[in-house]
Amino acid sequence: MGSRGQVFAHDTDRKRMKDLWPRIKRAKAHNIQVIDPADLATHDVLRQGVDCVMVDAPCTGTGTWRRHPDTKWRVTPNAFAQRLDEQRTVLIQGAKCVKPGGRLVYVTCSVLAEENENQIANFLTQAADFKALSHDELNHFIERKERPISLPSITTAGHATGALGLRMTPKSSETDGFFIACLERAVA
Repeated sequence: MGSRGQVFAHDTDRKRMKDLWPRIKRAKAHNIQVIDPADLATHDVLRQGVDCVMVDAPCTGTGTWRRHPDTKWRVTPNAFAQRLDEQRTVLIQGAKCVKPGGRLVYVTCSVLAEENENQIANFLTQAADFKALSHDELNHFIERKERPISLPSITTAGHATGALGLRMTPKSSETDGFFIACLERAVA
């Protein structure tokens, strides 16, 4: 952003924000505001809409199992269902802050379609003013020199295979398992 514009950060779990201030200082960033989640609906700038909202969605973390294999034992059916509900909620909340022509970026460290493509497909059925960026547009957007190889979507609710985002894996992109979708809001 070239030290222009404003970044707003928040998390519903304050413990996850504890490392934010040292990271801001290391990055020498001066345009970041930390906002209490309770203030999102009433914050003037966010109420008017912003150019981009990045949702780092709560997930099962299946994409990190190669580094943290013990975490797979924490994914119970109840915990999985709770994560799916939380993901739906944060997508809807994030979308409310996106201005016309702006973008909503959804990211998980999961490789499960239920947390990724299915969530985006479900969201798009409820938010007709958003559309998913294509693979090429998304690859250009994230400006990766080595294009990540996305795996075929398990289900895309009528969208072309893989049209709902990029799925990266240690084998395909030399990263942990991630999913990235970028949705653009139509200009009114």
